[in-house]
Amino acid sequence: VLGINPWSASSHRSFAQRHRLPFPLLVDQGCAVARLYRSAVGVGPLSVPLRGVYVMDREGRIVLARRGKPGPAEILTVLQRPASAVSG
Repeated sequence: VLGINPWSASSHRSFAQRHRLPFPLLVDQGCAVARLYRSAVGVGPLSVPLRGVYVMDREGRIVLARRGKPGPAEILTVLQRPASAVSG
């Protein structure tokens, strides 16, 4: 599990400490990663990331891609599938 957005590293540290996040937050400078996942709108410095959740299998294939904030049940359903069902 990781979080990624274009905020600064110091902002990430503060946010992670305040919310006691047990996973890393990565800086996506200029929304470069968000663009790769078609999860950004705007151009250049005016780009804004769109909230989304992606779950990948062990081979790096996306097995869940949802815009917005999917509920825990939806995410857990995908995570609890046997590996053959997820990646097959």
